[in-house]
Amino acid sequence: MQTLNTVTFINGSTADGHGMFATDLRLLALGSNGVTWTPITTWTLSPAYPYAGSASGQMYTYTGDPISAKGFRIVGKVNVAGNTSKHARITEVQAFANGSTATSTPTATSSPTPTPGGNLATSGTASRWY
Repeated sequence: MQTLNTVTFINGSTADGHGMFATDLRLLALGSNGVTWTPITTWTLSPAYPYAGSASGQMYTYTGDPISAKGFRIVGKVNVAGNTSKHARITEVQAFANGSTATSTPTATSSPTPTPGGNLATSGTASRWY
């Protein structure tokens, strides 16, 4: 469990008409049981998410009172009107404790290699470290 008060994400490209959320953008926290995802309704998002192509490449920051969680998830609805399948893209997610800040130009770092029995959990096509 980590106690954090800031989660940032950078929206991916929306150049092809896909890649942005259409509505209901939310932040969820994974509880201590490692199973239950709970919406964090007391944190604020800045800047306001535009639900449009202008979200492309922009950084958005959730902040609020510290919360202890095993992980965080950003979810929302995408536009699926008609027969066209759409999706949302997030290129980077960062979580911070008090006093830390995010930058709009992340620096590449080496990533640990997962090992059997490590702390990588997978579910369908999604993975999360905790």
